[in-house]
Amino acid sequence: MIEGDVDADGKDEIVYGAMVVDDDGTGLYSTGLGHGDAQHISDLDPSRPGMEIWSIHENPAARAGVELRNARTGEIYFAAAYGVDVGRGMAADIDPRHPGYEMWGGTRNLFNTKGEDIGPRPSSQNMIPTQFRMLTLMHDSQYRLSITWQNVGYNQPPHPSFFLGHGKSKP
Repeated sequence: MIEGDVDADGKDEIVYGAMVVDDDGTGLYSTGLGHGDAQHISDLDPSRPGMEIWSIHENPAARAGVELRNARTGEIYFAAAYGVDVGRGMAADIDPRHPGYEMWGGTRNLFNTKGEDIGPRPSSQNMIPTQFRMLTLMHDSQYRLSITWQNVGYNQPPHPSFFLGHGKSKP
């Protein structure tokens, strides 16, 4: 199970395998493809509006073992590994020659967001280490504690321990 704001209404939906449940508890859609073992939700394809879901299905009866779909509507953009029990898969932007993420799982193929085979997949299906680091507000202990006290006491404005404003240098 994962979650994300698939319909851009400011509230997260629950993505439970092939099904998406709206923030009010009603079903948005089900692809009918069954249990999703590993799922990735993000703006995987920047050329399409909204987010996409790369879903891995570990049931050979699921028809498709992997599929990329529109997170809001469930429209399947492409599928592969038909009749295969796929236990793991991955989505990450690992090839700058192709816009958006690349995806793999269940086959020897590496796919771009259009479903085109762009070469052999990486050997790992786990999260890819990087040399890049991104500082977020939640990395700052003062800010993180400030968010915590919002839930247990009188509301006070949270601030990071560093200057955050016009002219701030990159961390």
